[in-house]
Amino acid sequence: MKRQAIAFFLPLAIASAASAADANYPVVEILDAFRDGCGSLENQQTASASLIAAGWTPISRSEETGQLAVFLDFSRKAASEVAESGGVDAGEITPFAKTIAGEEVFMVLDEVKADGNRISGCQLYDFGEERPIPVEQAGSWLKRAPSEIKELPEVRTAEWSPGVRSGHDSFKIFFVPGDSPARQMFNFYGVALKADTLGAE
Repeated sequence: MKRQAIAFFLPLAIASAASAADANYPVVEILDAFRDGCGSLENQQTASASLIAAGWTPISRSEETGQLAVFLDFSRKAASEVAESGGVDAGEITPFAKTIAGEEVFMVLDEVKADGNRISGCQLYDFGEERPIPVEQAGSWLKRAPSEIKELPEVRTAEWSPGVRSGHDSFKIFFVPGDSPARQMFNFYGVALKADTLGAE
């Protein structure tokens, strides 16, 4: 009887363990890929070269599809409106793609120049991801606690300053839930990481 019970329940236990493993978001792999890809942000050419060297694939305008295309269209229109308001030079928004531990994610480079200053950004997006990156796990990976945490129904954020690499002013983790009322405003829901740096033009 015991053997029959073990024979019956063992496959269920294995299936449950496999399901639990699948439910775990590959936090360390995603964070490592972000750190290794977002190198120097002194200009977009250097940042692009760093991403390509780390195995990220550039995406042309004609190759932008799905949620990425919707999000980038929204971002470019917003950047154009800011530029038209005067005194701001919004540079190109350049996307890259890579599959990390089974997750298809995208990296986006952007740059804004105004009043003699330059803000360069490098952002990772996992569109539609429902599993947030735990702040405690990110802090353990970074080996320091965040400087700021915000827990709102619309969006959860954690920020570290300075950022993950030398020369990065800040590092932020965002999570926008699928049922967030801000989903339409952002044209995005899921997990996002952001590094940026402020310098002279």
